[in-house]
Amino acid sequence: MKVTAIRGREDDFPDCARDELLLESDDLARRVFRKKTASGREVKVSLPRNTILRPGDVLLVEDGCIVVVRVVPEWVLVVRPTTFEQIAEAGHQLGNRHIPIQIYDDEIIVAYHPLLETLFQGLEIPCERVLRTLDQPFLHIFAPHMH
Repeated sequence: MKVTAIRGREDDFPDCARDELLLESDDLARRVFRKKTASGREVKVSLPRNTILRPGDVLLVEDGCIVVVRVVPEWVLVVRPTTFEQIAEAGHQLGNRHIPIQIYDDEIIVAYHPLLETLFQGLEIPCERVLRTLDQPFLHIFAPHMH
Protein backbone atom coordinates (compact mmCIF):
# COMPACT_ATOMS: atom_id res chain seq x y z
CA MET A 1 0.00 0.00 0.00
CA LYS A 2 1.24 3.49 -0.84
CA VAL A 3 1.23 6.22 1.83
CA THR A 4 1.51 9.88 0.79
CA ALA A 5 0.28 11.65 3.93
CA ILE A 6 -0.19 11.18 7.66
CA ARG A 7 -3.87 10.28 8.17
CA GLY A 8 -4.08 11.36 11.81
CA ARG A 9 -3.14 10.19 15.27
CA GLU A 10 -3.83 6.80 16.81
CA ASP A 11 -6.35 8.31 19.26
CA ASP A 12 -8.43 9.53 16.29
CA PHE A 13 -9.33 5.89 15.50
CA PRO A 14 -10.40 4.29 18.81
CA ASP A 15 -12.49 1.52 17.24
CA CYS A 16 -9.95 0.31 14.67
CA ALA A 17 -7.61 -2.65 14.90
CA ARG A 18 -3.91 -1.76 14.93
CA ASP A 19 -1.03 -2.90 12.75
CA GLU A 20 2.34 -1.52 13.80
CA LEU A 21 5.03 -0.10 11.54
CA LEU A 22 8.22 -0.45 13.59
CA LEU A 23 10.82 2.22 12.82
CA GLU A 24 14.16 3.32 14.19
CA SER A 25 14.22 6.94 15.35
CA ASP A 26 16.25 8.02 12.29
CA ASP A 27 13.49 6.62 10.06
CA LEU A 28 11.10 9.23 11.49
CA ALA A 29 12.85 11.87 9.34
CA ARG A 30 12.92 9.77 6.17
CA ARG A 31 10.52 10.96 3.53
CA VAL A 32 10.61 7.95 1.22
CA PHE A 33 10.99 4.34 2.35
CA ARG A 34 9.51 0.87 2.10
CA LYS A 35 8.89 -1.34 5.14
CA LYS A 36 6.72 -4.21 6.30
CA THR A 37 4.31 -3.86 9.20
CA ALA A 38 4.18 -6.27 12.12
CA SER A 39 1.54 -8.29 10.26
CA GLY A 40 3.65 -8.42 7.07
CA ARG A 41 1.81 -5.78 5.05
CA GLU A 42 4.21 -3.90 2.75
CA VAL A 43 3.95 -0.13 3.06
CA LYS A 44 5.54 2.24 0.54
CA VAL A 45 5.90 5.67 2.12
CA SER A 46 6.37 8.85 0.07
CA LEU A 47 5.66 11.86 2.27
CA PRO A 48 5.87 15.60 1.52
CA ARG A 49 9.19 17.35 2.14
CA ASN A 50 10.02 18.28 5.74
CA THR A 51 7.56 15.76 7.19
CA ILE A 52 8.74 14.30 10.48
CA LEU A 53 6.87 11.23 11.69
CA ARG A 54 5.99 10.77 15.37
CA PRO A 55 5.13 7.65 17.32
CA GLY A 56 1.36 7.23 17.14
CA ASP A 57 0.99 8.71 13.64
CA VAL A 58 -1.47 6.80 11.47
CA LEU A 59 -0.24 6.20 7.94
CA LEU A 60 -3.02 4.02 6.56
CA VAL A 61 -6.68 3.35 7.28
CA GLU A 62 -8.06 0.30 5.55
CA ASP A 63 -10.91 -2.13 6.27
CA GLY A 64 -11.23 -1.12 9.93
CA CYS A 65 -7.49 -1.38 10.56
CA ILE A 66 -4.91 1.37 10.97
CA VAL A 67 -1.16 1.28 10.42
CA VAL A 68 0.47 3.07 13.37
CA VAL A 69 4.06 4.31 13.66
CA ARG A 70 6.01 2.80 16.55
CA VAL A 71 9.69 3.34 17.40
CA VAL A 72 11.97 0.52 18.51
CA PRO A 73 14.28 1.09 21.48
CA GLU A 74 17.90 1.94 20.68
CA TRP A 75 21.11 2.41 22.59
CA VAL A 76 21.86 6.04 23.40
CA LEU A 77 24.37 7.82 25.59
CA VAL A 78 22.69 9.92 28.26
CA VAL A 79 25.00 12.70 29.47
CA ARG A 80 24.06 14.38 32.76
CA PRO A 81 26.36 17.32 33.45
CA THR A 82 25.97 18.65 36.99
CA THR A 83 27.87 21.94 36.84
CA PHE A 84 27.97 24.87 34.46
CA GLU A 85 31.55 23.92 33.53
CA GLN A 86 30.43 20.38 32.65
CA ILE A 87 27.53 21.71 30.58
CA ALA A 88 29.90 24.02 28.68
CA GLU A 89 32.47 21.25 28.17
CA ALA A 90 29.86 18.73 26.99
CA GLY A 91 28.42 21.30 24.56
CA HIS A 92 31.89 22.16 23.27
CA GLN A 93 32.90 18.51 22.77
CA LEU A 94 29.66 17.53 21.03
CA GLY A 95 29.43 20.70 18.93
CA ASN A 96 33.04 20.43 17.80
CA ARG A 97 32.26 16.93 16.51
CA HIS A 98 28.94 18.03 14.93
CA ILE A 99 27.10 15.39 16.97
CA PRO A 100 23.30 15.77 16.81
CA ILE A 101 21.80 15.97 20.30
CA GLN A 102 18.46 15.95 22.05
CA ILE A 103 17.99 17.82 25.32
CA TYR A 104 15.46 16.79 27.98
CA ASP A 105 15.44 18.49 31.40
CA ASP A 106 18.87 17.61 32.84
CA GLU A 107 19.90 15.15 30.11
CA ILE A 108 21.78 15.48 26.84
CA ILE A 109 21.05 12.46 24.64
CA VAL A 110 23.25 11.38 21.74
CA ALA A 111 23.36 8.26 19.59
CA TYR A 112 25.55 5.76 21.42
CA HIS A 113 29.19 5.52 20.46
CA PRO A 114 31.83 3.97 22.76
CA LEU A 115 34.34 6.73 22.00
CA LEU A 116 31.91 9.37 23.26
CA GLU A 117 31.32 7.34 26.40
CA THR A 118 35.08 7.11 26.98
CA LEU A 119 35.46 10.86 26.30
CA PHE A 120 32.87 11.87 28.90
CA GLN A 121 34.18 9.38 31.44
CA GLY A 122 37.66 10.87 30.97
CA LEU A 123 36.24 14.36 31.50
CA GLU A 124 34.41 13.09 34.61
CA ILE A 125 31.05 14.15 33.19
CA PRO A 126 28.35 11.69 34.31
CA CYS A 127 27.02 9.56 31.47
CA GLU A 128 25.53 6.15 30.88
CA ARG A 129 24.55 3.87 28.03
CA VAL A 130 20.76 3.40 28.07
CA LEU A 131 18.26 1.51 25.93
CA ARG A 132 15.59 4.10 25.16
CA THR A 133 12.68 4.61 22.80
CA LEU A 134 13.06 8.06 21.22
CA ASP A 135 10.09 10.05 19.98
CA GLN A 136 12.10 12.12 17.52
CA PRO A 137 15.08 11.57 15.21
CA PHE A 138 18.55 12.99 15.67
CA LEU A 139 18.45 15.69 13.02
CA HIS A 140 21.59 16.61 11.11
CA ILE A 141 21.82 20.15 9.83
CA PHE A 142 24.22 20.42 6.95
CA ALA A 143 25.45 23.92 6.27
CA PRO A 144 28.70 25.04 4.71
CA HIS A 145 31.09 26.49 7.27
CA MET A 146 34.78 26.78 8.05
CA HIS A 147 36.87 26.39 11.19
